Amino acid sequence: DYRELKLDEDILHFLLINSLNLCHLSIKSRKIEGDGRGLSVLKQLTRLQSLNMRECSKLTCPPDLSGCPDLRSLSMKYCRAMKRPPDLSGCHMLQN
Repeated sequence: DYRELKLDEDILHFLLINSLNLCHLSIKSRKIEGDGRGLSVLKQLTRLQSLNMRECSKLTCPPDLSGCPDLRSLSMKYCRAMKRPPDLSGCHMLQN
């Protein structure tokens, strides 16, 4: 079942860099830790409309979403280790 894939950050980065036209993305992984270096490609997903990062409980720094102007929905529920909120200044379509 694809919903149960356990991806580490390197595999996730590879998949994202080869999927730059994604509109909807759900990342629910406790394997993403610290600064989330594998998530650095998220800023290149210019067509991203929704991002669900629920349960990324070991992530300490939010991903850079500055290149996601069409982002409308963001969920970071249970990201308890996050030290600061994400910078959403470039996400003009984001709804509460």
